[in-house]
Amino acid sequence: MSGDQLRNFAILGDVTQLKHLLKGGANPCSLDGDGLTALHYAVWNGHEEAMKVLVANHAGTDQDGNHISSLNIKSDIGLTPLHLSVIENSESALFCRYLTMAGCDTHAKDLLDRTPYAMAKESGNEEAIKFLKQVKKNGVTKEQIAAFHDSHNAEYKVQEVRIPCTDYPSAPRDEKGELIQSREDLVPVPIELDMPEHHIFPFAENNYKAGRNDGAAAIRNLVIVTEESAKNEQGGNF
Repeated sequence: MSGDQLRNFAILGDVTQLKHLLKGGANPCSLDGDGLTALHYAVWNGHEEAMKVLVANHAGTDQDGNHISSLNIKSDIGLTPLHLSVIENSESALFCRYLTMAGCDTHAKDLLDRTPYAMAKESGNEEAIKFLKQVKKNGVTKEQIAAFHDSHNAEYKVQEVRIPCTDYPSAPRDEKGELIQSREDLVPVPIELDMPEHHIFPFAENNYKAGRNDGAAAIRNLVIVTEESAKNEQGGNF
């Protein structure tokens, strides 16, 4: 369950473990039960280096296998990482600037129709208000974002270039059955799970308790969980 692990290490700010998982093909776009990614948690908990690693390694897939970025994923209540960055804390203005230059959408709205700028005003974050007002006036160009990523990726990018193996059953293919490379930079595509990964541990726990007096059932449940875990761990090993 690399997505669970990514989020846990983002909460802790453990950069070494984040890099290890991302290099191994962990999906940075994996969501928990509230629709939050590892990047959401890194920003929310004020871990600057963890945020930088996750920004550089933002390429992943959604639950339908579509190739997306974690930079603008919204939680169940519509919050992007940039929304969370403007909540007042000692480093919030730094986080806000960083995510904006990385290409996060300053116009994104949550379920209450609030943009990051509106949330900054709501929280009284004067530095973020000043910065976002300037961005609103002058904008951030695609060239500036590209230059930012070129510089940033040189230091923090660890996602490896990979091509799916042709004999792997879950490798993406087009209508003619031809192999589709995972994305333009060939970042590994995580395998689609039969159940959301954040349900796997609760499933295992509940079924273990229920099956304590039924050895065969307990073994069957363990096999199911093991297979699901293996799918997720092998997601980048095409």
